[in-house]
Amino acid sequence: MQFALGASMVITRSVLAAIGGFAAIADSLADDFLLGNLTVQAGYRVVLSDYIGEHLLSTEDVGDFLRHQKR
Repeated sequence: MQFALGASMVITRSVLAAIGGFAAIADSLADDFLLGNLTVQAGYRVVLSDYIGEHLLSTEDVGDFLRHQKR
């Protein structure tokens, strides 16, 4: 894999520092993609986990959800 995608990604502090930290992806809408892609470009691997995580929506209503997404 040469990218990452989704709400549940894990990266070590040392790899994050090697790719320029969160500042390297801060201004991108595709921050999850870049987190993985920059990791691969720096010589590290991106792997797909065998584990399946559940994702629950924690907002009370559609308005709360939209306000959160707007950030």
